[in-house]
Formats: sequence, C-alpha cells, structure tokens
Amino acid sequence: MNKEISILTLWKVLKNSWKVIVIITLIVMLIAGLYTNYGIKKKYSSSVTFYVINTSSNSEYTTSALLQAIEQLSNDYIELILSDVIIEPLVEDLNEEHGWDYTPGQIRNMISASIISDTSMFKIRVTNTDKEHAYIIAQYINDNAPEKVKDVVKPWLSDVDTDKKDSVVECITAINHPQLATSYDSPNLSKNVLIAGIASALLVYVIFLLKSFFNTVVKTEDDIKPITDKYPLIGRIPTWRKK
Repeated sequence: MNKEISILTLWKVLKNSWKVIVIITLIVMLIAGLYTNYGIKKKYSSSVTFYVINTSSNSEYTTSALLQAIEQLSNDYIELILSDVIIEPLVEDLNEEHGWDYTPGQIRNMISASIISDTSMFKIRVTNTDKEHAYIIAQYINDNAPEKVKDVVKPWLSDVDTDKKDSVVECITAINHPQLATSYDSPNLSKNVLIAGIASALLVYVIFLLKSFFNTVVKTEDDIKPITDKYPLIGRIPTWRKK
C-alpha cells in the first residue's frame, strides 16, 4: 500500500503517542541528570588574563593595524607559554613541590588559550578535575610567564632596536590573577538534561511515525480509501459487538 506522510499523519501520530513520548522523555531526562551529576567527573578552572604591552614606537600604525599586530603577538606569546620554556620547568616544580607526576603533554591538555577580541589581552585557562591543581598551575603561569617570555623575546630584537632591547621591561603583564574555583565548569547539568530530553522525544516520535508508516493493517475506512476510490464500492461489512 502506497502511503504519503502528510501534516495530518504527523498530527495523528503525535496525538496518539504523546503520552508515551512524555513518559519516556521524562525518564531519559532523569537518567541523564543522575548520570551527569554522579557519573561524570567535575572539572574546575582557574584563569589568568595577560595584557600585551606594545613596545613599538611606530606611529604609522592605524588602530586596526595595531590590533592586528597585537593579535599576532598574542598568538606568539600563547605559543611560548605552551612551549617547553614554561611547561618543562612547571612539570619539575609540580613534582618537587607537590609530588604531582604530570607529563608536559598532560599539562598542555589542561591549558586552553583565547584572544579577547578587539583588545590587547589574551586569557590562559587551566582546567582540571582537582580545583587546587588547576589553581596552582594557573598561578605558576601567572608568576613566571612574563619573565620567561621577556627572556625569549629580548635577544631577538633587531640591532636597530638595540636601545629598545636594553629598555624592555615586560612583553606581557598579568591583569586578572587566578582564583581558586568555587564551582565546577563542567559538566553542564541543565544543558545535558535538555539535550537528552529533546533527543529522546524526537527519537520516540520518529519510531512511532515509522511504525505508523509501515503498518499495512487496515483499521478504518480512511485507510483503504486511496485504493477503493479507483473502483466502484459494492458494499460494506458491518461490525458489531455482543452485549
């Protein structure tokens, strides 16, 4: 039997199955909430914001060109912070001071960086399942990154900038310092529950829709009309129930 999915068909399926859809959706949302709250490890973050100091005396820069130049510098400084110049001493310090056996790769996986649009600033965020670990690692970067970056950049200033080389104080400076997290960043309970609810409702509805579409059992006169309309109707077989 050829069938077409129409707006009426979609509505009928929803009308006949909405109670089941609601019940299953609520159950899935409850399970998702419990799993998110108790089955997924909480992650905490501490961050530090650095201001990029413009050491250029070139007055020919336009505002947009200057921001573009600072954005490039920010990318360079972020790469330096993620390089062995800072990460390897950090790993050694964590091992000696706290007995934490992190590898450089693990430390890099904890760190994310982002440039703050239309500013001379970028943010370094450290995320860990232990909020104290996240805070201490972020604090190390806060305390050591400006000096480490300066040590790398200073020798590479051109001979033309010899006077500037001697006067370089900092390339970046921390303006927002790390704080010990008071709440976790992830997982997001409301987001996970909402996604689980929407996905389960759609899935159950699609299952009922497919079941209705592939069902060839004739239950009402309307179900057989697409076929019988092409032929003359001889008669109808009535139904009755015993009292």
